[in-house]
Amino acid sequence: MKDSVTPNPFGQPVTEIKGKPGIVWGNVVVPASGRSKITIKLLDDLLQTRIKLAYGLENKEIHTGLDDISSIEIVEGRLWWLLWLGLATIWFYLGIIFIVLFFLIKQHWIVIYTKSVNLVVFYKKPENVEQFRTIVLAELR
Repeated sequence: MKDSVTPNPFGQPVTEIKGKPGIVWGNVVVPASGRSKITIKLLDDLLQTRIKLAYGLENKEIHTGLDDISSIEIVEGRLWWLLWLGLATIWFYLGIIFIVLFFLIKQHWIVIYTKSVNLVVFYKKPENVEQFRTIVLAELR
């Protein structure tokens, strides 16, 4: 973990992350369907989350106090549901495609655990998310 916050190329610290929202089902994290977008922004002592689901037909805005955050998890891994779907459909030879995709696709996501909601963001730029986590944890102290 870095001790200091390194600014982005424009000289400003990262206080906002964007990506695709995800859903937590038990111990499995799944990306939301459609052209969904999520933005999490740090505003003083609040996390402001804006989620646009289902092609902009449904919008959510969540304000979470920083004192409600219990942990932040950054994950890089496989989508296990592809393996299970591949094993379930192996008899139709379609399962081979899902099993191969399981080994080829690697996803990156961050989960912010709070008392009431789990905020999941699938992202592409790991340096922005690591800097965002560092800034949020610094604000918690």
